[in-house]
Amino acid sequence: MKRMCLLPALLITLVSVSLPILLRALAESTRQNELSRQETDPGAPKFVSFPSGDLTLHGFLYKPEGDGPFPAIIWNHGSEKLPGQQPELARFYTKQGFVFFTPHRHGQGRSPGAYIEDLIEKYAATEKNRTSVGKYVVKLAPFAPAAKSWANTELRKRLLEAVRDAKSPLFLIQAQNDYSLGPSEGLGPVIKRKGPPNQAKVYPPYGTTPQEGHYGFATKEGGIAIWGSEVLDFFRAASR
Repeated sequence: MKRMCLLPALLITLVSVSLPILLRALAESTRQNELSRQETDPGAPKFVSFPSGDLTLHGFLYKPEGDGPFPAIIWNHGSEKLPGQQPELARFYTKQGFVFFTPHRHGQGRSPGAYIEDLIEKYAATEKNRTSVGKYVVKLAPFAPAAKSWANTELRKRLLEAVRDAKSPLFLIQAQNDYSLGPSEGLGPVIKRKGPPNQAKVYPPYGTTPQEGHYGFATKEGGIAIWGSEVLDFFRAASR
């Protein structure tokens, strides 16, 4: 199967977690008693570990019924400190036969290390040059499409470069009432010029607040019901 990227409002992308790491996560049994008690539920996740430099990071892994092999979705969460398990997204993808993996980056959720927002705040307290701060944010690995961070010009340049250089198909998704439509306005035309199956789409408003149009649209059943079928169509087209 070809690799592809889905870029919805909440900063989703397929990231460079190697296949051996993902397979190791699939094989690893739960390390938490609370999750052990849930193993009778086929929808419950496995709590898994994987190496990242000198750290051992953690995440949640959902597997569909059957023996596989299965295609995999890697959910790369945003900057929230407690990204959680994303059961509604997991249920959608596992029902379609996908393994769903939500790794927690360092300092977020179950993973050790420095939290990205703390690092940014500490750096910005001593460095007053906004360009330097913007470059530092990029260095700490923010992920597309950055609706809440679109004011960072260095990040915009980096995302535009990533879109232009992308070899995998891209699908950029936002709701009209997201925090900013800058990603769709700035990156969308570039994605579309790459030709099918690459595409970008702004959906009608979801909910009544920017947070609902950002997080809720990307992760909740109501939002998934809006974009789900088109995402699956994109996967099928990108896998041909």
